[in-house]
Amino acid sequence: MTSAVTTAVGVPRSSPLARRAFSGAAAALFVLFMGNNLPSALYGLVRGILGFSPLTQTLLYAAPVILVILPGLLIFGTLSDVAGRRALVLGGLAAFAVGDAAFMLAGDTTWLFVARLAQGLGVALATAASTATLSDSASGARRDLLRQLRRPRRPGHCRRCAVAVDRPGDRDDRRGDRYRGRLRGAYPARHPAGPDSGRGVLVVQGNVTVTPAGAATIHTYTAPETGWRANSHVIELASQVVLFDAPLTEAYAREVLALAGSLRKPVTRLYISHAHPDHFAGAAAVGAPSYALGHVKDLIDRSGDVRIKRGYACTPGHSHTPLPRNRPVDHAVPPSAEQTLDGVRLRFEAVADAETDAQLTMALPDAGVLISQDVLYNGVHMFLGEHAFDSWRAAITRLEALPYETVIPGHGLPRGNWLPSGRGIFTANREYLTVAARAFAEATGPADLNRRLEAAFPSYGGTAMQGLQNFYLYPSASL
Repeated sequence: MTSAVTTAVGVPRSSPLARRAFSGAAAALFVLFMGNNLPSALYGLVRGILGFSPLTQTLLYAAPVILVILPGLLIFGTLSDVAGRRALVLGGLAAFAVGDAAFMLAGDTTWLFVARLAQGLGVALATAASTATLSDSASGARRDLLRQLRRPRRPGHCRRCAVAVDRPGDRDDRRGDRYRGRLRGAYPARHPAGPDSGRGVLVVQGNVTVTPAGAATIHTYTAPETGWRANSHVIELASQVVLFDAPLTEAYAREVLALAGSLRKPVTRLYISHAHPDHFAGAAAVGAPSYALGHVKDLIDRSGDVRIKRGYACTPGHSHTPLPRNRPVDHAVPPSAEQTLDGVRLRFEAVADAETDAQLTMALPDAGVLISQDVLYNGVHMFLGEHAFDSWRAAITRLEALPYETVIPGHGLPRGNWLPSGRGIFTANREYLTVAARAFAEATGPADLNRRLEAAFPSYGGTAMQGLQNFYLYPSASL
């Protein structure tokens, strides 16, 4: 069973848990600011006891601000998106308490500095997370108002998640960003929702789909049109999170990381399926070690920057988007390999001569789930830039022979909309390639090919990829 969850992460901020989170964040800020500044009035008295100079007194006041608080605010705000607001607030209060104890027991200026630095660390940790919580809540109030003003389009309901979900019959305009602004649900911080799941709602521009997979849960992020409707997967295990692919832009990658952070488990690995930028360009935002097939690793390491730049240049909507930095891949994955994490088997298979010459698929064999990535698409125009019509069809047939009942594609929603029930996705993709091969053979140029494909598949998205596709199909044409 798969449930498609749209555009939001967390629980509604109007819940009692969310209100308590807001009150707790405000209280933490009050305690920290008061506790951090109250000792200033005592420095004159302490100076008379310990006999330090006015310069030392000034340094006691300024050192934690310069050395800890300012750098910490820059770092810990982002960290709270991954580790969770509550963890950082509690850690900050604990560090501040240690600083208070050191201040009370200090017998010389060295311990005073230690105490002040500990207090500064506590202020930085808790302030970054608390202000983020307050900001989330303020934004959530505006979003709640928008929800009341908007009429939802036939949402379903997932009792387990308490979220609005897409029904298979829901359709959106294939052009533009069909997901942006669809504020129809909330994505739970954990399943089932626990006492600390009220962390607020993070609105995302893509779609999030949840696929149970035995002891694992696969959270699939489908990017908007400007991200080519590409899928990145957050695979939740018992004690950790594994990522499979990083989106085209840093903004979308941050949304994937926010989704992973809502699970409150560390991200330990990033697997990259192939060397197309919509699957690796956002990797620089991920801190975990990265893995790819040896050939894919070599392509990304040598030409990743060029591939990202070309992808942005050929995609509408990115003229003012900063290019992400290419991140070399850390480790090579053998063509046929298996890894067991938290008791869950992950099986990797290399697929040759399909959308590209080499790409990685991931399976969870014990759950009968296959993440095919770009060997298969759903409701999105397939990327034909490598002219591999016949060999791609053959690769799909080989993949179809594997014993997996649940198939998650590389582009388009993992269920609903245009995805055929069961294993029909294999036939649907072969049929698309047959039509596309004929259209390419008959087309007079890039614009004519685009018209033919859009006429044959009028409900499909992914037209943002056509620019890069035609760059390779028609190298002499003017783009």
